[in-house]
Amino acid sequence: MPPSSRPTLHARLLSHPGGRYVIEEEEFAAGDGVERSCRVAISDYRIGPTKREAAVLYYDFLQLMTGLLMAETHWQSVALPIPKLAFRTFEPREQRYEGCVVRTIGSISLETHDITVTTAEISGCSGPSMLSGSTA
Repeated sequence: MPPSSRPTLHARLLSHPGGRYVIEEEEFAAGDGVERSCRVAISDYRIGPTKREAAVLYYDFLQLMTGLLMAETHWQSVALPIPKLAFRTFEPREQRYEGCVVRTIGSISLETHDITVTTAEISGCSGPSMLSGSTA
């Protein structure tokens, strides 16, 4: 299930005081442990990104992805096109413990300029909590 449809076990926000962006870390119940998700979000959702901000952030995401692809440590995942949305997804060539796949997705709405960057473990992963230090 997508992280947004499951109850969060643990969550943490990281930001600089007065910063425009936050990093949201979340953990969800999975098997005997937890799955993790981390995303970059605007600190005040009422003030969306400008067209320029969104373009710069998406460009930075593409630069990061391209560097990892060129280093051959990651590969670009196949993603079906979604109307009015530009997005790319990639994942490490090496899986984590127990065959766990970690995928990063960057997307930008071509209408509202909302941008989302999320890195999350794909279903089937579970391990100890990194936020609480225990299992689910």
